[in-house]
Amino acid sequence: MDHLAQMVALLGPPPPELLADAGPRALEFFNRDGSSKGQIPGYTLESLLEANLERVGGTMSEEEKEAFLYFMRRTLTWRAEERASATELLSLALEF
Repeated sequence: MDHLAQMVALLGPPPPELLADAGPRALEFFNRDGSSKGQIPGYTLESLLEANLERVGGTMSEEEKEAFLYFMRRTLTWRAEERASATELLSLALEF
């Protein structure tokens, strides 16, 4: 349940049709509106990136941060059909 709550923090709530396809067991982990029954942590992809850059003493330009976050969002999706392929991700990486 906690892992699913972490996913909601990073990805937002799952699409309603995904929960409907999951059947009644989905209601063990999610409310009918798609919100998590687990405790959602107070972080986002952006805040995790900032915290990790601070921890290692790294810096990124705003453009690099946006590119990285876009790349991550293309890899982390609820629906597999929306996820970027390895080829697409390589192409994105080579752009920057």
